[in-house]
Amino acid sequence: MKKKQMIAGIVLLLLCIGGYFGVRAYNSSQEKKQEAEIMRPVEIEVADVTGFSYVNNGGILSFEKDGEDWGYTGDTSLDMNEESIESMLEKVCEVTSTEKIVAEDLSDYGFDEPTNTITLDTAEGSTVIRIGMYNEMVSKYYLSIDNSTELYLVDSSIVTGFDQSVEDLEVVETDTATAETPEETEETTESNEESTEDSGESTEDSEETTEDEE
Repeated sequence: MKKKQMIAGIVLLLLCIGGYFGVRAYNSSQEKKQEAEIMRPVEIEVADVTGFSYVNNGGILSFEKDGEDWGYTGDTSLDMNEESIESMLEKVCEVTSTEKIVAEDLSDYGFDEPTNTITLDTAEGSTVIRIGMYNEMVSKYYLSIDNSTELYLVDSSIVTGFDQSVEDLEVVETDTATAETPEETEETTESNEESTEDSGESTEDSEETTEDEE
């Protein structure tokens, strides 16, 4: 009887050990699977971008980098906000996706009339990123690189990020002059009135002195 209990205990112990390592192996495989599912469609670093263009209100806006400064090719005299432009580029260069499909016909996914077309220029050449139609079922857009039929599903940040006009990207100049407060204005008025009164009194004194001399 004791021998049977001992065997049963050993079997139970082995099952527990096997179950423990089985759970660990499953969790590890799931973590690796999740890591593998996170894809980065655009393999370009923001710092490597020397120029870019995109569609805005039916027209194409183009920007070029000169040293550390960005300029609008349509009017190089404009002072562009580097931080705003870098933030835009991060939206496309750092976009991620967890879903990818292969399309038979790109027009079925809205690429015959894309939502936007973004071109990134680097020392290695140009990369064209096209944003297709919006998939309401998953609340994401289709994205294609250089007309590839491999499509990525991405969130709307890349679309809203490139919905910027030239004016939105300009440096905003703030008026450094400080407006007078009502109290300061009142004090200034009172001071002026007192100065006027003092001036009047001085005039009267001068007249009296002149009369005395006569």
